[in-house]
Amino acid sequence: WRSFAVLMAMFGTLVLVFSVYEGVGTQISECALGWGVEENGLFLGAMGLVAVASMLCLRPLEEAVGDMRLMVAAYCTLLLSLLCFVDFDPPLHMWQWVLGGVVLASSFPVSQAMTYVLFARTVPRSKQGLLMGYLTSAGSLARMIGPPLATTSYSAAGFRTYPLFLGAGFVMASTLVMVWSWW
Repeated sequence: WRSFAVLMAMFGTLVLVFSVYEGVGTQISECALGWGVEENGLFLGAMGLVAVASMLCLRPLEEAVGDMRLMVAAYCTLLLSLLCFVDFDPPLHMWQWVLGGVVLASSFPVSQAMTYVLFARTVPRSKQGLLMGYLTSAGSLARMIGPPLATTSYSAAGFRTYPLFLGAGFVMASTLVMVWSWW
């Protein structure tokens, strides 16, 4: 059950981090970089292509390094993507935004897929349906909490919402410590 709780916490954190980025990403790029709808659309489309490319590399990576190591590496990479946004006292530089977005887009799908893989291998077969439902519910709860949290913070603090990224990074780092101690 301990591994089940750790994987649920990791998955909820993962989805929360991504939904926070989705919630304020376009607003921050509009404010900091002067991007409009077209630039944001192109950037999000490019992030989607990076995510697809990372999923295509998943099987060879999994065979090369193993399930747990790949998941931990993907979560660490996701944490690094958050750190690109931490030091953005205006002006935010385009390289920070693009690097953070590309790293986020490449690590999120790998983290998500490997969490599901390890979850399916960890829980007993007789309880997989029920526990997969709990895992999906944790992700759904994070999806519901993330955007209102992000937009409320952005409305209150404006461009200086980087404490939200710091908080997400802290939660992600805490989750990684739990995984490391479990591993």
